[in-house]
Amino acid sequence: MPQSLRRRVSTLTLFLAVASASIANAQPALQRAAEDDAAEHTTEQYIRVLSEGKSSISLQVALVRFVPRGATDLSRYVDLVGAVHIADQSYFQDLNQRFEDYDVVLYEMVLEEPEIEDDLLEMAESTVWIDSIEADDEPKMSMVSRAQIFMKDSLGLSFQLDEVDYSVSNMVHADMTQAEFEASMSDRGESMFTMMASIMMAGMASPPKTSNMDMLLAFLSSDRELAFKRIAARELAGSEATFDRIEGEEGSVLITERNRKAMSVLREQLDAGQQRLAIFYGAGHMKDMAERLENEFAMVPHSVSWLDAWDLTSSEPEGGLSEPAVQASSTTQ
Repeated sequence: MPQSLRRRVSTLTLFLAVASASIANAQPALQRAAEDDAAEHTTEQYIRVLSEGKSSISLQVALVRFVPRGATDLSRYVDLVGAVHIADQSYFQDLNQRFEDYDVVLYEMVLEEPEIEDDLLEMAESTVWIDSIEADDEPKMSMVSRAQIFMKDSLGLSFQLDEVDYSVSNMVHADMTQAEFEASMSDRGESMFTMMASIMMAGMASPPKTSNMDMLLAFLSSDRELAFKRIAARELAGSEATFDRIEGEEGSVLITERNRKAMSVLREQLDAGQQRLAIFYGAGHMKDMAERLENEFAMVPHSVSWLDAWDLTSSEPEGGLSEPAVQASSTTQ
C-alpha cells in the first residue's frame, strides 16, 4: 500500500477533526467514564484511544471540570466538554442526559443571523450540510459535507446535529455568526482557501500513524467497518499536536477568535449568576479554552471524566494493529 494512501487517510481524518469544528438512555456497557486525578491530567489532551492489551476499547473525549482557584465551595464550575462531531449514537444520547444537569450549555456553531433558532432547526432537520441551492433546485454539497457523509456511512457513525437536542432552554449559542466569521477572517487576511491549505499542510507534515500492514489488514478484515474505524480513531487521537501547526503563533479565526467569542458569552452567563456551566466545543478548541479559563477566569482543573465517543470493541482481536493508546486501569468504570 503506497505511503500516499496512508497520508490521505491521515489528512482526511485531520481535515474532519478541524473542519467539523466550524459547525457542530446511554448504553452503560459502552459508556466507560474514567475519573482521573486532576493533578495528573494534562489539559493539552482531550482525545485518546483507550485499550486493553492489544485491543482497542474506545475513542474517548475528555470532560474537564474547572473550579475557581482556591475555592472551598465547589458549587460553581465550568465543564469543558470536548466534542467529536461524528460519533456513535450512544455518545450523543449520553451527552443529552448530561446536559440536563447544567444551568447553561454553551455550544459552537457558525450560524446566520438574526434567526439563530431557525437556522439551527433547518440544519438539524437536514441529513447533510448544504452550501447552496442552484436554480435547478439541486443541492450543492461542500467538500466538508462530502467528507462527513463518507465518514458517517463508512464507519457506521451518527451526526451531532441529528442527535444532540439543541431545542432545550439551557442551550445557549456561544459562537460567531457567519457575518462575524467572515469579517474576522478578512481582518486577519485569512480565507477558506488558506484555512484548508493550512489543514492539508499540517496533515502532510504529521507522520502517518497507520502502516502499510494496518491498511492491508483493514482491507482484508471480516469486519472492514470496524477495522477502518480503529484506524480513523488512532489518527483522530493523534491530531491534537497538529492543531499548534494550524494555529501558528498568532492563532486563527477557526480556533482563537471563535474561542474568544465563546469566552465573552461565558463571562455574560457568569455575571448573570449561573452556577453550573458547560462549554460544548470540538476537542481541538479545548487546549486554548483551558488556558483562557486559567488566565482570564482564575479557574483550575478539578476533575476529569473520559467519555466514549466511538465503540471500538469486537469479539475478535485486532491482530497486527499497533497503536499508542492509554491502557485501561482500575479507574475505568
